[in-house]
Amino acid sequence: MELILILGCVYPLEDTKLEDKKFCECGCGAEINQTKRFKHGHYVKLNPRKADNSNFWTGGRRKDSSGYVLIHSPAHPSATKAGYVCEHRLVMEKHLGRYLTEDEHIHHINQNPKDNRLENLKIMSNSEHIRFHRTEELKRGINRFTYNK
Repeated sequence: MELILILGCVYPLEDTKLEDKKFCECGCGAEINQTKRFKHGHYVKLNPRKADNSNFWTGGRRKDSSGYVLIHSPAHPSATKAGYVCEHRLVMEKHLGRYLTEDEHIHHINQNPKDNRLENLKIMSNSEHIRFHRTEELKRGINRFTYNK
């Protein structure tokens, strides 16, 4: 029996009808449905930066609902499932030369979540950050723990 090699796959010659077979266009050699161009997931392998050409791609920079700037960095250890990390954390990590721990919080001195200049950022532990904001609330007369009867 004679064999034929088509895009990395070996087929018996008598069973091969090239006009009846269609192969994934990424070059992997996988046989696919006649109506498809790629095996499922293979288009992204071939074009990993397809989002760059989208009219909606903002270069991996967006804001969350609280106004914090998020940067697309899927390889970062504290990235969200969507692959985003808060910009203020990245700025502080670059300054420190290491990743921040889960207990380290970055405080915006001027209370503006969009202002991520290093001179506006201060690193605090979780408890320090809560204490700081609680003290500020009390100075302004906000008491979240007063119950009206």
